[in-house]
Amino acid sequence: MLDFRVKTFLTVCETMNFTRAADRLHVTQPAVSQHIRYLEKEYQVKLFSYQGKKLTLTAAGEKLRQAMRQMQSDERLLKAEIKQADLPPVRFGVTMTIGEYALARPLSRFLKDHPQTNVEVVYGNTQFLTKKLDEGDLDFALIEGDPARGYASPRYQSEDFIAVCSPDLSFAKEPDQIADLFDQRLLVREPGFRDQEDPGGQLRRPGAGTERLQAVCPGRQHADDHPAAFGQLRGLFLVPACR
Repeated sequence: MLDFRVKTFLTVCETMNFTRAADRLHVTQPAVSQHIRYLEKEYQVKLFSYQGKKLTLTAAGEKLRQAMRQMQSDERLLKAEIKQADLPPVRFGVTMTIGEYALARPLSRFLKDHPQTNVEVVYGNTQFLTKKLDEGDLDFALIEGDPARGYASPRYQSEDFIAVCSPDLSFAKEPDQIADLFDQRLLVREPGFRDQEDPGGQLRRPGAGTERLQAVCPGRQHADDHPAAFGQLRGLFLVPACR
């Protein structure tokens, strides 16, 4: 905790008037003068001088003002950190797609607005994250697709899916609608990634006409790479537009 005479000194620096400083601090003017004399005696320098009737800081006073303003700022920060020290962290989970492409900016804004908040982020697929929720290890999770029953699930954001394939993949006809892709093999990630098992549930909705789609999982070694890696495989990969 800063000495009360530091606050007096900084207030005089702001007002450049002992009387106005006393009014702001709710003390008498002699008390303000006494505090300043104490600091001058402590540092063995003159902090203020008069040029006519105008009060000014000496070079030593300006140096002390800068140092004490930094101390004041450090104390405010320390108080905030101490207040937050005993608060539990906010722990939440995200899937890789959300964590890499959709979370960075909003999380950055949150941490900027709440710099003292401790945040822990856990990455995993939907199956892993819902298990962590069940075990009480997460406060909430951001996942793709529709969650399993038993979870409160407000929608955070909607994204379109883009079909990606190798430029060498051949089509019976140039595709210009989704139905033209249904004879192709659909490449999906390993079980647990809801957006790739069935993106938004749209592929299996009644009347979608997707019964000819063949879902094939190329394995984890490809699933963790950039979607371009799927260009080596014969089929389509559905990528959220937020990528």
